[in-house]
Amino acid sequence: MVSNFPRHVGVIVVILSITACTTVQPFPVPANNPPLASVRANVTAYQNQTVVWGGKILGIEVKQTFALVTVLAKPLDSDGEPIQTDKSDGRFLARLSGFRDPAVFATGRSLTVAGSLTTSETRKIGDYAYLYPVINVTSYRLWPIPTSQTYDNYDYWWYDPWYPWYPVYPWYYPHPHYSPKKLPPSK
Repeated sequence: MVSNFPRHVGVIVVILSITACTTVQPFPVPANNPPLASVRANVTAYQNQTVVWGGKILGIEVKQTFALVTVLAKPLDSDGEPIQTDKSDGRFLARLSGFRDPAVFATGRSLTVAGSLTTSETRKIGDYAYLYPVINVTSYRLWPIPTSQTYDNYDYWWYDPWYPWYPVYPWYYPHPHYSPKKLPPSK
């Protein structure tokens, strides 16, 4: 009798190696997720409904048993991460149980929360009385701070193929995108 054990081990190794390459688990956004503008218009109609919203942290208030995070709502991408854009539907408050460090939940960081709408709260923005829907958060993701990286990722035609050897080859001509700096005459 021939054993299928080696074949099964090979399939398992391939599956595990493919799944090990995933980097970020997506934050599922339900299809019937109500927009913030609709909720602000009628908070009582959406009370106790589960929502998934995200955006940029504007501030945090740490209380004895919970933290209240003020978030400027942003549209979410397919992974649930807030898109960095000027578009916003408004603001909301995310109520997180327990202690949350204001240094970690710093102003400007991206946050996605899932939870049920509990109530609304009116607060002042300058002289304007603004209605904030309040979410009792069941799960959240604080997105990593993006790092600025510069890449010289030009197309292949940008580079001069004769650059390192141009004194040797007589058919060298200056590349239109490359002009070496001229040094001042020595004294």
